[in-house]
Amino acid sequence: LPSITKALGSGERFERNSSMMDRRATLSKSKSLSSIARLRGSLENRSKCTDAISMFNSTDKKYQKHDELPPDQLAVWDEFRPDFIITNNMYMFGNTHLNEITSMKKALQKVQERGELPSWACFCIKAWWEGHSEWVEDLYTVNRDFVIPKMEERFHYPEEAIEAQKKLLDNMATITAIIDDLIDYGDPCEFYNLLYEWSSYESSVIRFNTFNNNMVTMLYHSYFSPKEITDNNRTIFWKVSSGYVGSLIHFLGVDTFRHEMVVREKFPPQCWEFSFKTHYEAYVGHTVIHVDALLSGTPSNLSMNCNHENIVERCREMRKELSWDNYIFFNPYDPMHQIHAEFPPNKLQEWKDDFGDHTKASPRYLVNMAHRSEVADMMRALIKVQKRSPTIDAWEVSSIQNWFVAHRSWITELCDFSYDELIPWVETRFHYPTVLKDGFSEITNLLNSTMSNVIMHDLKAGDTIAHLVEKWTDYEATVTNFFDLFDRMHFMLVHAFFSRDEQAEFMNSVAATKVFPGSGPVIYHVGKDKFRNEVMKREQLDDFLWRNGINFESRYTRYVEEVVEHIILLESGLPAKEDTGLQKILKRTMDNLTTELSMDSSCSSSGEDSNVSLGKLAPEGKKLAMVKSSPLTSTRNIVRIASTSSLMSVCRRPSIGISDFFSSFNSLNLDFSDETVASKRG
Repeated sequence: LPSITKALGSGERFERNSSMMDRRATLSKSKSLSSIARLRGSLENRSKCTDAISMFNSTDKKYQKHDELPPDQLAVWDEFRPDFIITNNMYMFGNTHLNEITSMKKALQKVQERGELPSWACFCIKAWWEGHSEWVEDLYTVNRDFVIPKMEERFHYPEEAIEAQKKLLDNMATITAIIDDLIDYGDPCEFYNLLYEWSSYESSVIRFNTFNNNMVTMLYHSYFSPKEITDNNRTIFWKVSSGYVGSLIHFLGVDTFRHEMVVREKFPPQCWEFSFKTHYEAYVGHTVIHVDALLSGTPSNLSMNCNHENIVERCREMRKELSWDNYIFFNPYDPMHQIHAEFPPNKLQEWKDDFGDHTKASPRYLVNMAHRSEVADMMRALIKVQKRSPTIDAWEVSSIQNWFVAHRSWITELCDFSYDELIPWVETRFHYPTVLKDGFSEITNLLNSTMSNVIMHDLKAGDTIAHLVEKWTDYEATVTNFFDLFDRMHFMLVHAFFSRDEQAEFMNSVAATKVFPGSGPVIYHVGKDKFRNEVMKREQLDDFLWRNGINFESRYTRYVEEVVEHIILLESGLPAKEDTGLQKILKRTMDNLTTELSMDSSCSSSGEDSNVSLGKLAPEGKKLAMVKSSPLTSTRNIVRIASTSSLMSVCRRPSIGISDFFSSFNSLNLDFSDETVASKRG
């Protein structure tokens, strides 16, 4: 153990950890003494494995379950695809698994050769292992819950393969515990234990692959036809995690995957751009990068750009972002979605040519973003309230309830619009996914039951706010997860089946009879000028609708008054008293300014220090006129362009001199241009 001895460092450290070292030494000695027995056991297992395979016959009656389903498909497979053994998914999974652990084994051996174990290397090992074990366990879960039950409809799944899989998962659990200890203690002896267990893990993978390739694969192809297995493979791909797909593409090779496997498994070519490519790039950026760093002995960019402890968390977040359950490989071209042959899904490329990122070009995407933003804004406001005090004041309860009523109203209106107008329109050409319909129902039920009870009935002054924050966190997670799925599926389908002109025609038909739900929130979060000058033109909506018909402007004003002001007040901690509402505050301030300006003018006309007064009056009078005609005369723009706490500190003072007033406003560094007013938020 020369490299491990070198890694142990000085004698001082050895003395400090002597009891731990003694324990590790005893463990190492016992492992060394049992190595011969272990090798003998391994050889015996390999012999049993070889014997079982040599005597295996996939047409053996002991595996058959039903006389009407005989094992007669091998001849079909030999004609359909002679190399079916090495091109089936199970074989490729086993190879991918083995290639990945072999690549990490080489990296670990390089660390051993260098004789150093820096902290960044420990966290790289852990980040890599979490990603590896996650997709392996996930795939074995799919195997247990879907693949094996499907096979056992026709034949008895070999017990040898089940036992080999259990052994493999046991090895993984042992390695997980060792890596956790490696992080917790930073003890190089744990690294030795990791190398030792890695060999056992590798042997388990090889053993499982042997049974899988020589027994399970043969049985599977004896009892299932090429079409049945192709359909099953596509379903399996929809269920597996992002890590497996990225690893498969990496070790198979991008060109081989795109030009051979995608064609063989009958995936549409577009799947590479809108699905597979994302998972491959994520795998390289958050998994391969760790192996390369360990091989070279140089920390990766990911390691250098954040604390070592954060490497693991960053990789976890990435995997979470790429996890879409059964909809990772959603395909809008799948015939299962199409209703009529005369309306094929052939419009998506048109959208991509016109907009590139066609999802963000849809008005519904803006509504979703407004929903997300509003929920996140209230989350920040609730956290501010919690930081000020663990209990909630009466005015805060009132403000939260008033805000929630407005939020619930427009979200419910939006979901009703989806059910009554949007879904019936799209279902003239394709079947709208049930999971999205259920998502709308889940959000409305959550708002009208759980959240309504928590906010409208249970919340009282003096209560702790922690429970509300917890429930709002759950609501925010539900909204985020739903829109991640919605953005993934809805826009792909709509833009595949409907052209831009057809969507614009639908929008105008709705505009003629109804009010667009969520238009107020969208205008606020997008900005008035941008909405009027860009969004309305893009959607071919007449500018007449800005102040007439739908009257987008009034919807925007109402939203600011009913929603935005409450969030601003909750964040600032300033109660909205009856006589100090934002509009009344500004009105009182303007009255004070007008009075003081008149007083200055009176002093000037009486000749009292007229030169000084007139010298001050001209520029300040000009500024007063600017305030009267500027966006500041509207409450909604005060909310959008200034920090509320700073603004109120100016406005709440009972009497201020005009110079003091403007110097205070100047200190806010406000930009009064229309573009700034429309785009900035408090």
